[in-house]
Amino acid sequence: MRVLLITLPNEGEPRDYTTPEHFSVGRLRYIPLGVLAVASGIDPQHEVRILDSASMGLSIDETLAVIDEWDPDVVGMTATIGTSYAMKRLLSGIKRAKKVVGGPHATHFSDAIRQLGADAIFQHDADRSFNAWLSSGAPDGLFRDHVDDLDTLPMPRLELLDLDDYAISDPSKVLLKNSGLRFPMYSSKGCPFHCVFCDTQERGFRFKSPVRVVDEMVHALDHGAATVHLMDDCFNVKRSRVVAICDEIRKRNLSITWSARGRAHIDLETATALREAGCERLHVGVETLDPDLLHFVNKSITLDQMRRFFSICRQVGIQTLGYFIIGFPGETTAYRKALPEMIRELGVDIPFFNILYPLPHSEIYDRWVAEGIFPKDFWSQFARDPQPGFQPPAYAPPDLHQELLDTAEWYVDEFYQP
Repeated sequence: MRVLLITLPNEGEPRDYTTPEHFSVGRLRYIPLGVLAVASGIDPQHEVRILDSASMGLSIDETLAVIDEWDPDVVGMTATIGTSYAMKRLLSGIKRAKKVVGGPHATHFSDAIRQLGADAIFQHDADRSFNAWLSSGAPDGLFRDHVDDLDTLPMPRLELLDLDDYAISDPSKVLLKNSGLRFPMYSSKGCPFHCVFCDTQERGFRFKSPVRVVDEMVHALDHGAATVHLMDDCFNVKRSRVVAICDEIRKRNLSITWSARGRAHIDLETATALREAGCERLHVGVETLDPDLLHFVNKSITLDQMRRFFSICRQVGIQTLGYFIIGFPGETTAYRKALPEMIRELGVDIPFFNILYPLPHSEIYDRWVAEGIFPKDFWSQFARDPQPGFQPPAYAPPDLHQELLDTAEWYVDEFYQP
């Protein structure tokens, strides 16, 4: 079969007030790990292509034109709630091919997606089930899979992409000032923690072995990567695994710079091992420096642990990026005014600011719907009939919402303007 796997265009996305424009200027092109993983598991008798409409900036009509030109037997698309309008348009616009949807949106809204015209829907992992589906004749229906041993998955078929399209040519236009190919990968899936604002798809924690993780790093380097970024929900859940990955890198005498997303909790031995293995930066969710709000959001971490984390990272020479959220219920104007100085005292190298946003299937969103703060489940309504430019309502009253928007822009001026 001729199989085309696509990322969906950004056209028609819901309006997102959560992140200041500063942090999205010069939008990076991200290697589409989801469709790449599915493509990598497809038997070679099938002809496979990837169309990364999102990174290429294609419109919906342009994407449909490419699909018509190639005329595949199957079009598989990965969808989120944000790209569901583009998904709807493509499902109605594709005339001949079998239409397949996977990704986070498929896991939560399969009934709505089927009503919008999908022939087959893949929930959770599709890395191996998609190929099995092709081999069985591509039947209609709902398909689920859960890969317990992530080491059994094939290496990504990077030859399916033009990796030059993802290289950073102008470091001045990106937050981290990287250049060259910053290669993303996952060493694990899921996060066992339960922060109330988070929409993480999986609350368990599945992980690749240290040998497999380093094999993938080498694979990326062999294909021109300048640096590797581990996109895990929480890389450092298991301390022993982190140290073992570092040991494997050193055992191979691998010269690599890399970074990872994780939790603001570390000891000196682990941090030293990370730095000696080439880890140059850790991205961690701080969210709030109010101890009462830390308890409210269920961070399962204390201010003292955070202080120790940033202190140890400074000591060993690991740069830190800290994510902050403003707008939690009970947060005061006085706290928001004091936050920049608190961040400087904490020693965060790169503070990244967001405004609390009602993500679908987050605990706080479900709570607000149940309590009537939102009079209806607007995300479910949107999923059934996505419309372009939808603006999710803010939980805060208009005056407070505007204050939050203004405060986020003030933070950007405080930390990033010359």
